Amino acid sequence: ALPKTESLPHIEHHQMDSLVQQELRALWETVFGYSIQDINADFFALGGNSLTAIKLAVAIQKRWGKVVTMADIFNQHTIGKLTAYIESHKFITDLPDLPVRPDQTSHAQQRMLLLEKMNYTESPYRVSASFLLKG
Repeated sequence: ALPKTESLPHIEHHQMDSLVQQELRALWETVFGYSIQDINADFFALGGNSLTAIKLAVAIQKRWGKVVTMADIFNQHTIGKLTAYIESHKFITDLPDLPVRPDQTSHAQQRMLLLEKMNYTESPYRVSASFLLKG
């Protein structure tokens, strides 16, 4: 006899990854430099920052011709959420490519770029301690 359905373990059924999700995961892995298994992993918990968001936005634009802003990435901060956004959102695709001019970056952006080029592994935004000094 077959077992009663109450005694069967609960099995979650996950939808197969869409092609967009597979390609977006590959873009994230390229930008972050390591394998990402969880599509619900948080962009910031993975070490994402504004430079990482810009790299990801550029990679998405090159791959699909869709302009995704840093705000979009910050608001849709997992592979799963960003996939749903890309698949469902109507994008403006006829924006001209803007030249990058280093002389138009702030000192903070220049510092971030330098740290990125040096493969600095710690997040420059992280504040690990604070002190109150009285004098």
